[in-house]
Amino acid sequence: MELIRGSLASNDVVDDHYSNVTFTNAMVLQAGFTLNEWDFPPRSGTNVVVDNSGAIELLFSNPISKFSAFITYITTLNVNAYNSQNMLLGQLVSLTNDNTFFSGNNPNEIFSFDIKEGISRILIEGDIDGDSFVMDDISFELADHSTPPIHDVPEPSTGGLALLSLILLWRKWRCERVSSDSAIKKG
Repeated sequence: MELIRGSLASNDVVDDHYSNVTFTNAMVLQAGFTLNEWDFPPRSGTNVVVDNSGAIELLFSNPISKFSAFITYITTLNVNAYNSQNMLLGQLVSLTNDNTFFSGNNPNEIFSFDIKEGISRILIEGDIDGDSFVMDDISFELADHSTPPIHDVPEPSTGGLALLSLILLWRKWRCERVSSDSAIKKG
């Protein structure tokens, strides 16, 4: 699922507008209106999400296994992935402390996780007061938490079954023979 294409307008707060994810401290900026696209060029389209008033948190109602976002920033970023028990599953740190266009570094650095255990929360931390990064082309995939396949007990080979059958037949024949021999001697 890819988010933040053109579905929200400039200055809209992003919270629970999308299925399976709730954003905290995220607001839409739009090129040509509220975004300085010279320093923070969108990767695609015109909308990006800014860290409004602090770290952006993404809470997933169903765990995901893959996450990616393209981020342009003016301070060192930490991107952390957590499971449903709030245990850290992965951590990414930005390549530089500034990747805006005029810094000479490449804007829109990709941050991505591929964690099969299931991510329930992503925390993206820049400046504590916010307004330090923008994200574009956010995408994620739901984790596959289907029941693992149940492996059947392997079936015995045909030769093994035939040998077992012969042993049981021989034993039955022997028991019947001993039984009939005993009856004849008693009589």
